[in-house]
Amino acid sequence: MKTKIYLLLVLVVLAAASVGNAQNVIALQHGNTNTIFTNFDSAMTYAVNGDYIYLPGGTIYSDLNINKGVHIIGAGTNPDSTTATYRTTVVGNCNINVGSDNGSIEGIIFTGSINFTGSINIYTISRCDFYTLILSSSSNEITVKQCVLRNDIDGNNTAQNILFDNNIVMGRVGTLNNNIAFYNNVFLYYGGGYLLNNVHGGLFENNIISVYWGNFEGFGSNANIYNNNIFVNFVDNGPLGLDQQSHNQFNIPLSIVFVDANNGNYHLAAGSPAIGAGINGTDIGIYGGTYPWKEGSVPMNPHIQTKTIGTTTNINGDLPVNITVGAQDR
Repeated sequence: MKTKIYLLLVLVVLAAASVGNAQNVIALQHGNTNTIFTNFDSAMTYAVNGDYIYLPGGTIYSDLNINKGVHIIGAGTNPDSTTATYRTTVVGNCNINVGSDNGSIEGIIFTGSINFTGSINIYTISRCDFYTLILSSSSNEITVKQCVLRNDIDGNNTAQNILFDNNIVMGRVGTLNNNIAFYNNVFLYYGGGYLLNNVHGGLFENNIISVYWGNFEGFGSNANIYNNNIFVNFVDNGPLGLDQQSHNQFNIPLSIVFVDANNGNYHLAAGSPAIGAGINGTDIGIYGGTYPWKEGSVPMNPHIQTKTIGTTTNINGDLPVNITVGAQDR
């Protein structure tokens, strides 16, 4: 109970700070102890493995350099669910360096890339919006779920045990060759060339795959397994060649799959061929599977829904503050 109370106090501080210089208030939670810092690097210096670092809504104009197994949580990425706090936007990259094992990041927009460097084991990226994912050759047990990836994924050939769950992927996927799995993603590739480049031995299940201008598999992509996917505008035996496959649907118009893909609504349309067509009768796409897309992409910590902060103190010298916080179940 004390931990929950302390966390709520941290959230109140961050909510109050989200007007104006939000980037100057960053909270480090170590057990029941909370410390406020004015920049991310200072918080990282004092953090130890297992701590939580909370970033407020607003804009941070610097890279995040991570070298410990901490959990970094922003205010969220969806403008509809962050009206009280604003979205957390990092103008720069996220560099996940040696020492970050067992850490995570959640609820942050990065205008640049998420880069893994050196040997990193067990890391989770969830409900983030970023440009490019670059894995190090020794990345191991990396999970990416419920994210928007706006450009390419580069696996550096020997990254292994990489899991992609319920993401929206807009770029190419390349150099992934060791125990790679894609479940319930939506691929929307509008570039030229091939969506998959040198992707070998991967498992693709319950995905919706649309390539607008280019082609699907190329440049060393083979021996992949495709089960229960929907391929938009591709015919059977065209994109998959000799790869192992079962229960896929081909040459499906995008217009009958989603409610409104052109405006970012990836709910399944009434009568969509993706409904109940996944493994074990689940839905194909980001709203099915083990980690269904969460409306609003709200992080797992208690979420600030509304806030009213007075501009002046009352006659007793108190500043009126009214903040509504909603608990999250996942």
